[in-house]
Amino acid sequence: EPRESLQLILGEAARLMRATSGSICLVNPTTGFLEIEAGFIDKDEFEFIEILNSGTEPVNLRDVRLFRGVEITFGDVILAAGERGVVVHRTAAFRQRYGSGPKVLGEFEGSLNDGGNRLALTSALGAVISDSAYDAADPWPQGLPGSSLVLRSLTLDPALPASWRSSVSVNGTPGGGDSTTYATWKTSSGVTSESVDIDRDGLLPLLEYASGGSPITNDASRNPTVISTLVPGPPPANFVLFSYLRRRGADDLQPTLEQSTNLTSWTPSPAELISVVAQDDGTEIITLRTLPIATSGQHAFLHLRWQVLP
Repeated sequence: EPRESLQLILGEAARLMRATSGSICLVNPTTGFLEIEAGFIDKDEFEFIEILNSGTEPVNLRDVRLFRGVEITFGDVILAAGERGVVVHRTAAFRQRYGSGPKVLGEFEGSLNDGGNRLALTSALGAVISDSAYDAADPWPQGLPGSSLVLRSLTLDPALPASWRSSVSVNGTPGGGDSTTYATWKTSSGVTSESVDIDRDGLLPLLEYASGGSPITNDASRNPTVISTLVPGPPPANFVLFSYLRRRGADDLQPTLEQSTNLTSWTPSPAELISVVAQDDGTEIITLRTLPIATSGQHAFLHLRWQVLP
């Protein structure tokens, strides 16, 4: 029974592929040219959906069904523990772009909708493994042309926009993850102390990692920004828009917006996710809207707390 083992991961969602087949050349000229020369001129031919067996035992997908947005009933195919496989729109196009490495589980009928879709995965016995939707509108992540939609963690609710991000690489990484870790970044960046601000920009290593910065470059401009905005009523109210940079792929981090009136005691600040917009430098700008600003004359302070997850 694969109910507890399989996790549906949306990949190469057509809504995030805003480039036409021709303009793929602008993203990756060599690959785009070869794809068009090979006769693959429709961007939808490269769509894929990735499935991960997150359990500890092999799972046979026989009679498992993926449906709603697209349709496929799997044959006798096995995913080993921790193994990823992809369901593709057209195998020949997928192989042209991604090579023979990723495991293809079959071809689906239909196409992923640019404006959003609902995708359901059920076991051979009809039990729901996953049933979630994605959307093209804010606050769902807005990716760069050719990016994929990736679940930040298997522990998160796939129905929530905040649980998703755009892929690190253009065209995604089918058959493999694209997450990084703070420990890996520290090693590759030569960071040996958590408390030393090497470049003296006011950001300690954890903040450099979280915001997509470097320990040897002045990244003071990567600090969060705050603006006040008036939202029409009734009654009208002032809100704070809090925006911050997050390194795409830094899925080992948990950010929490906190508030204080004395800079000593901090509590989580209720906030609404407004937008998540991918940037060319490998980050995303996340914008939150807080509750109305108090008018009692009391000062209020906000900060973002980053926690490294185990």
